Order: sequence, then C-alpha cells, then structure tokens
Amino acid sequence: MGRMDLSGYAPSTSQSVGLTDNGYTLHDLEPYIDELSHAFPHTPKTMLGTNKGDFLSYATTRGFGWRVDCLGDWGEGWNEMQNGYPDLIAHASDINTNIAPDFLFTQRWKKSAVDFEICQDSLQDWSRTSNPLHLTYDQVQKTFNFALEEHASLINAKSHPIPEQYQSLLKGFLNKLGYRYQLNQVDYSREVPQGGTLTINSQWQNLGVAPSYTNYPVTWRLRTTDGDIVAYYTSTANIKNWLPANHYEDQSPIYKISDHFQLSPHIAKGQYFVDVGLVAKNTHMAKVLLANDTKMTTDKGLPYILNNNSDVDTPSKGSDHHQYSDNSGQYVPDNRGQYVPDNSGQYIPMDNGQYAAITSDKIKNNNDIAPYLDNYSLYSHHQMNKKSALFYVSQHSDKYIKQQNNIGRWHEITTINVI
Repeated sequence: MGRMDLSGYAPSTSQSVGLTDNGYTLHDLEPYIDELSHAFPHTPKTMLGTNKGDFLSYATTRGFGWRVDCLGDWGEGWNEMQNGYPDLIAHASDINTNIAPDFLFTQRWKKSAVDFEICQDSLQDWSRTSNPLHLTYDQVQKTFNFALEEHASLINAKSHPIPEQYQSLLKGFLNKLGYRYQLNQVDYSREVPQGGTLTINSQWQNLGVAPSYTNYPVTWRLRTTDGDIVAYYTSTANIKNWLPANHYEDQSPIYKISDHFQLSPHIAKGQYFVDVGLVAKNTHMAKVLLANDTKMTTDKGLPYILNNNSDVDTPSKGSDHHQYSDNSGQYVPDNRGQYVPDNSGQYIPMDNGQYAAITSDKIKNNNDIAPYLDNYSLYSHHQMNKKSALFYVSQHSDKYIKQQNNIGRWHEITTINVI
C-alpha cells in the first residue's frame, strides 16, 4: 500500500488534523496526487487526512483511501476525537468550504482503505492515570468504536505491550477490524462420476468492517487421505465485492456462490477431502485465514502436527510449514491470532494454539532480537543499533511470525466420493 502525506492549509497556530501549512494550495498539490494515481493505478493508496485543506477529498475521488494520526486524542478543549475527525469528515463533502468536495467520501471505504495511528507512544500511555492525557476505559471503547464506524482496515498501535485492562476491548476490536470472511454453509455433490461435474453452492459473510482491497480467489481443492492434492478449482467470485454491514453492530450480508467444476475423466475413484482457501492471484498459496474453526492443512496438503517432545514444531512428511495443534494432532484455531502477554509483555504460544502467560526466565530474558517488517512484508533481523526498531518480539513470537509468513491456510470442509 502507498501512503502519501501532504501539508495542510491551516496556519501552524491553528488547530487542525494532519500536517501544518507550508504555503501550498490545492493547485500546487494536484500534480503530485495525479502523478501517483497514474504511476500506481492498481496499488492501494491512502492520503493523510485534514479538516482544513481540500487535497484529501481531491485524492479520494481518484481512488485514494484516507488515514489520520492521533486516534484516541480526548484532550481537554479541542481534540481529534470530538472536533478534528468530525470536522474532517464533514469538510470532505462540504460544497461551501471545499473547492474539490467528495460527495461519496463516507462510502469510499468500500473501495479504498481507512487507516489510523494512535495518539501518544503506546496504549500503555493511555492507561497511566498519572498521565495528563490518560484515557478512561469508556474513552478507549469509544475510540475503538469510532475506528469501526469508519470501516478501518488497520490501526497502528506502535508495537508495545497491551495493558491487561484493554485485552478484552482489543480482542473484540481486532475481531472486527478490516475483513473477516466466514464460510457459513456448503451444499455439494456427495458423489461425482469420473469426468462428471462437481457442484458446490456456498454461502459467505464478511464479519469485519471493511472488504479486502485485493481479490484472493476462492479456490477449492481435492486431496487424498494421504495428503496428495489431485485438483484445484477456482471460483469466479470476487471477495472484494463481499462488503460487511454498513454499521459494525449490524448483521452482515450473505453472499451466495454457485460453482460447477468439471472433474478429470482420469481421476481415480475413491474418497477425497474438499478444502477451501483464499489464495494469492495465479497461485495455489492460501493467504487468508477464515473465521471458521476447522482443521487446516498446508499448501502442500499436509496436516499441522506438534512435536510435544521438542521445542521445535515438526510438521508431518517433511513439510516446511508449521502450526500448533493439540495432542491429537488436530489444528486448534487461535481465535484469529489473538495474543495474551506474559508478565514481561511478550506473547507466548501454548501447545494448543492459544496464547497464555508464562513466567519462564529463559523466555523473559531472551528478548535480544529486533525484527521489523520490511517493504516486502517479510520479517528481517538486525542487531540493535542507534536506530530504533519498528517491531519488537521475543524469540517465541519471532518463530511464530516466521511460521505465519509461510503457512498455508486451507480449511478442510468435507469429503466427496468419485465413482
């Protein structure tokens, strides 16, 4: 995603959202927006929001999303939550004050992302009662609800431990933030002759507050009991069109798909598992974890097995993919990757795929890695230096992140018989 920050029009002494004035007019800034639009027509783009200038609405009419800093500013007097953001949203479509109004500004989330970055350095700052900018529990709840109301896809919480009193709030918030696709129902051909037609009728919901702005094609695959993948079938559905409810507390729409796939006449007779995945374009690599508690397998068709006799997770049949399972070898969902910190603020996985507190000195004292997310969405490692790292994790979390970067997300749905 491309991010563009332009300076606002307001004098530096005024109270405004976004950056202060550097003397630019909309006419001065239009070429930059136009050039970025032309150079990256298919790349998701966001523009820094402002309640003073007109370049934000100019950009959103050209396919940009929008982002703002200082989410959670409830300071006395003028503040972002009660004044700045409402003014920004109103100004974006106000024909009287805006020379480039976007009359569909509040609907742009359907095609382009809305992102937020929190005010202050961390959620820990919010929680400190000695902090003059301390947030009450109710203000934190209202802050998260505002982001959901605006159909946010991302919140930058600045990679610090989450205070215990915010854990339940954040869990509920993350279960809504962005997209969250759920497969509700599947009707399918139980028996299909060799060379016959496999019909799969499915119903889906987006339980989040925003769509995916990239289409990850719905792909079905047939897998033998030995884990061999014999066929892939790609639906014509486009998940970018699966919008959530207009309000985060309302019921999400149901999306129905009817797929018909021709089986090869050479496919062997027998029973096959039917898996579904949302895959990267032109690949069979599943990228999105569904909001379904189902057994999962890797891109290679292998189950996730935990070797409880070792500190290293060992998948079956030599796969290089990993995931946590319970003692039966079944994958146990981790509630969309929610985290619970240990006493040192690190995030430690339990054997059953959940996250829980741990007090081991071996873990707590092993926080000497400074991983960060590079421009290719890959985690790299560098020794600590004078530059501050963007993302800190323990060795356990580091291992889990590397696993998640490579994991397949194929959900086992049912079985069929080829006759």
